[in-house]
Amino acid sequence: MSAPVDLKLLESDSSDWEQLFLREQTGEFVEKSYPNGEMHGGGPVRYQTVTEAYAREKYSF
Repeated sequence: MSAPVDLKLLESDSSDWEQLFLREQTGEFVEKSYPNGEMHGGGPVRYQTVTEAYAREKYSF
């Protein structure tokens, strides 16, 4: 599944199961993840707004 068009990909974790995006219009950081990894294909995707501090710590940018 591709990201909504208003999101710009910034970083991915080593497995690509979690990705960090920037919503350029608002400056919000958005994390894409698959919280139900036990389901086939990781289950439904989740887009969640995260703080800049969380994003910088987790994705080291």
